[in-house]
Amino acid sequence: MKTLITISLLFISLSVFAQEEKVTLKEVNYTDATEEDHPAPQTTGMSISTDDIKELRNLDWDLMLSSFEANDPDQEIKISLEFKNRKHATDKAGSKAISVAISGKTSELDSLKKRMEKLTEKMVSSVEKWNK
Repeated sequence: MKTLITISLLFISLSVFAQEEKVTLKEVNYTDATEEDHPAPQTTGMSISTDDIKELRNLDWDLMLSSFEANDPDQEIKISLEFKNRKHATDKAGSKAISVAISGKTSELDSLKKRMEKLTEKMVSSVEKWNK
């Protein structure tokens, strides 16, 4: 019986490794295309969610909003920020969360940054009041 099992396993392993697969690689030629042929990708939104008050305080809006700088000036963008209090379970009626969202054009990026900084400060103060 041991011999039969050993021979069967040997045959199975040899047949598995005896399989052959042919792979054909395609050659791709890249050409310099004009921007009209392939427009640059546009970042249209950003959503940030956290449950850490320290992370909320230390958000680097300059770094995050730099992803929108390559957009067209008339491109509509949306930025949202959410804080979920991790001390409360999400299925309880008393769970606490706060979120804000703003939208505007890429040309208004500086004013959007100022608005998000103010809203973030208000969120931090609200969360600190919850935790008292």
